[in-house]
Amino acid sequence: MSMLSVNFQESDDAGIAIEDFDTLTPLAQDGCLLWMLARRHSGESLIIATGQSDDVTFQATQRLKNERALAAYLSPRWAITATGTTRYLNRYALIYPTFPFRSLANNLATPPDEIADFLQVALQLCYTLGQAHHQGIVHGDIKPGHFFYQ
Repeated sequence: MSMLSVNFQESDDAGIAIEDFDTLTPLAQDGCLLWMLARRHSGESLIIATGQSDDVTFQATQRLKNERALAAYLSPRWAITATGTTRYLNRYALIYPTFPFRSLANNLATPPDEIADFLQVALQLCYTLGQAHHQGIVHGDIKPGHFFYQ
């Protein structure tokens, strides 16, 4: 297996001002990242990931830019990919379409009632990791909060 070397292009700013959304709801805080659901009264919504504070802005920005650079190697069949970038509170942010925000970390707190449901999540996780490795992507920070499932 070979590892990918990617370069980040800063030319994909979506021109979306998160501050113009009517409600911002925190979904999760994972290390240096804050995930939020942004909604407008019109029904339009999206999810952003950004640095959770000014103290970790550099670390969060590097992580998000790395993820954005890998977008071309990810498939929507097995990965949630950002559709663009923006700034929120003057911090770099990735924009995602809304998705069922259920992480493996949430699943650990309330395990499924049926073994079949547990096995389905396990199979999704194995498939996703296998596809990433097939693309030459090695995730250097695997945590339950980094995996989302339906």
